[in-house]
This record gives sequence, structure tokens and C-alpha cells, in this order.
Amino acid sequence: AETWVVEPIPASATLTERLGAAGPLSVQETVRILREVARALSALHRAGMVHGALSPGAIECGTEQILVHHLGHGDRGDPREDLHALGMIGWLSLTGREWVQGDRSPRSVRDTVPEPLDRLVSSLLDPDPAARPPSAEAVLEVLDWFPAREATPLRTLIDGAGRGARPPHERRAALVLAAIGVAMLLLW
Repeated sequence: AETWVVEPIPASATLTERLGAAGPLSVQETVRILREVARALSALHRAGMVHGALSPGAIECGTEQILVHHLGHGDRGDPREDLHALGMIGWLSLTGREWVQGDRSPRSVRDTVPEPLDRLVSSLLDPDPAARPPSAEAVLEVLDWFPAREATPLRTLIDGAGRGARPPHERRAALVLAAIGVAMLLLW
């Protein structure tokens, strides 16, 4: 006989809920979301389908994964319309406000947006579909230039500064590892 443990699936917030609660996302988190949604669109477009209803409400943001709902929504339409919707999601994530016709550069609202990301989002929002990136793969090529994770400052590794205090056992472990590293350098 098999034993099963049933646990509820932790609820994740949609991108709409997350932005409503916290405002604009970090550049790193925006890139993570855009990358995962572009991957889903790429697979969908390769299968000859379009999403057709991509919106912040269709994106579920978990700590470990990003889920895109309503995939395979339609088999008709232009994949570049999905890419335009991806640009609106990038705009909203970076600026904290809805995109309106005429908005082009997220840097005009938030000057800390890196130039390559600004150019990508601006190109996705171009009113001319022919001027948008040709595919989700082209979007991924740009997003792949961004690191997968933010660099962690040394002080954060030791005492958790900037992310809330670390529990004492984690702080001790970080200090022990740092001491071992220093001792190995000295012995070498």
C-alpha cells in the first residue's frame, strides 16, 4: 500500500496582484518574468498557435516559477500581437503604470532601466507590427544578456543586510565558511 501526503498548493499572486501590492518590480524580477513568458510564447508560436489574451492577470508569479495561463487560447492571429502584449507587461512591471498609446520608453518614467531593456520594451511596443522583434526567440536573445540572478553583496552573505536579518545559524555558517576561505588563502 502506498502512502500519500496531500498538501495544498501554495497560492501565487498574479502579476496584477503583485504590482498592485508592491508597485514597480526590480529590473531583475522584470527580466525574469519577461524571460519565462517569452519562453512560453516561443513554444506556443512554434506550435502554430498564439496566446491572444496575454495580460498581467494571466501571469502567476511564484517564488520558484512563473506560470502563464490560457496557453493555446487561439490558433489564429499574429504572434507579434503576443509580443506587443509582452511589451505592455514589461512596461507595467518597470513603471508601475499601465501603458497608453504614445508611451515608448520606460526610461522616461524610471531612469534606472538599463538601455538594452529599454530598447527591447520600446521595440515591443512599436505601433508597427513589422518594426517589432520578429519572434519570441529574438526577445529571448536580448533577455539572455541579463544575468539570471542578482549579485549578492558580501555583507548580505554574512549578516543578511538589505534582505532582513539572517537567522543566527545561517550567519554562523556564513562566518565559518568565510573563515575557512581566509585560512585556506593564508595556507596557500
